[in-house]
Amino acid sequence: MENTIHTRPIFNSSPIQQVDWAGKSYWIKRDDLLHPLLNGNKARKLFYYLQHEFPNKTTFVSCGGNQSNAMLALAALAQLKNWQFHYYIKPLPNFLYQQPSGNFQQALALGMHYTEITDFSAIKLTATDLWIPQGGASPEATDGLKQLATELTTFIHTENKQDVGIFVPSGTGATAFYLQQHMNYPVFTTACIGTSDYLHHCFQQLSCTTTKHYPIILEQSEKYPFGKPHPTLLNTWQTICTATQIEFDLLYDPLGWLALQQHADNLPNTIIYIHCGGISGNNTMLARYKRQKLC
Repeated sequence: MENTIHTRPIFNSSPIQQVDWAGKSYWIKRDDLLHPLLNGNKARKLFYYLQHEFPNKTTFVSCGGNQSNAMLALAALAQLKNWQFHYYIKPLPNFLYQQPSGNFQQALALGMHYTEITDFSAIKLTATDLWIPQGGASPEATDGLKQLATELTTFIHTENKQDVGIFVPSGTGATAFYLQQHMNYPVFTTACIGTSDYLHHCFQQLSCTTTKHYPIILEQSEKYPFGKPHPTLLNTWQTICTATQIEFDLLYDPLGWLALQQHADNLPNTIIYIHCGGISGNNTMLARYKRQKLC
């Protein structure tokens, strides 16, 4: 692929599209269309860094998984700002080291430098480094999510929607948490990584001592190990992509749609689903399904 990204504006309001699935209508906030690489909730969480200058800083530094959507988004952000990007990563599997693929390959093409490390707490920063927490989960994320809240509220008022809820699947919970702080409508979510107790703990870590305005966590009837191929998740993904003619992420979105389906009778009449992007990793995930002969 080309190692230069298109720098068209990414924070024009993304469209909202109505779809039908499992006998119910939903509205999809198409944040996957913000930018080819810097899109979805990662674009929202990194908006602060795109809009501000940081004197004497030249390098974004972060850590995380080897197919992380945040990794690719940060590589794109660094190129937009003409910065360097250094990423700390657990030791790579041999197949990925020998033949980079997916988000890892795309991030390298955008100029990412990486260091393999066994303990992220051992990372050392220099004076020119700007640290971005794993997944972009930091108070700076509130800027982009405040803008998202404004776009959603404008749509709700313009279309005169009643009995409204917002839904977004959660990893660290930062997107759902910061969005809820700026919405007068309930934000629903479900835990994709770990348990609901873990997600609630993440909310507590993100909040100040007086904040009690947390998103509503929808429990899953069945737990699926995060990132592990499962026939139910693949079938849900295939079904929702076919029904809506929209490509969704294969890691988070199947869990999100399963939660919505399971709780449909107890949710507001109008649900706006936040499409968090991340589809750049689908080919890598589908390859895992094929290796396990699940598709």
